[in-house]
Parts: sequence; C-alpha cells; structure tokens
Amino acid sequence: MKYLMRILLFAALAVLVIQVAAAQDVPFVSKTETIQGTIAIVQVENNLVIVKTDDGIFFDLKVGPAARIEIGGAKATLTNLADQVGKTVSVTFRTLRTGDSALKIEVQ
Repeated sequence: MKYLMRILLFAALAVLVIQVAAAQDVPFVSKTETIQGTIAIVQVENNLVIVKTDDGIFFDLKVGPAARIEIGGAKATLTNLADQVGKTVSVTFRTLRTGDSALKIEVQ
C-alpha cells in the first residue's frame, strides 16, 4: 500500500511539473543554429520562409519583427525576400516550442 501511494504521488508530481513547464514562457529549447540553402518559398502573409538545404532537408522558419533580413548586404524586408526565391541564403535561427524562428536571414 505504501508503495502504491509513492507511485501515485510521483505520477501526480510529474503531471504538475509538466503543467507548470507548459504554462511558463520558456521560449528557447535549443541553441542558435545556422543553415545554408536555397529559398524555396516565402509566404509574406504568414511570416514564413522555407529553406531547402543542400542535403534536401526543408526548414520552415517563422520570421518575426525582430528578425534581421539582408539582401546583398543591404537591409531588406520579408516582402523583398519574396523576390529572392531560388537564391542562396544563410539563416541563423532558434528552435522554439512553437517551431523554428529566424533571427537573421542573409541572401548572398
């Protein structure tokens, strides 16, 4: 009986920890990464850029208002980036609970 009570207490504690962690605003779950590839799709209305790496892996990247976008070294917007589909790009991003978020997008 004592053993069963410990298991139930542990299970309740685990559920509580999961609920608290989900409620907290803990955005970063990994370190910053940088990928190189080709711009496959830019959806301005969804703030989304899809990059295909040389390995054939597609990355869906959310582009927030704080993301820096550069085309040929000059500051640009997501709308400008939509004209760059098919071009080589370097993207620095962070993986969040809600998906990958672009920090810097550089078109060569």
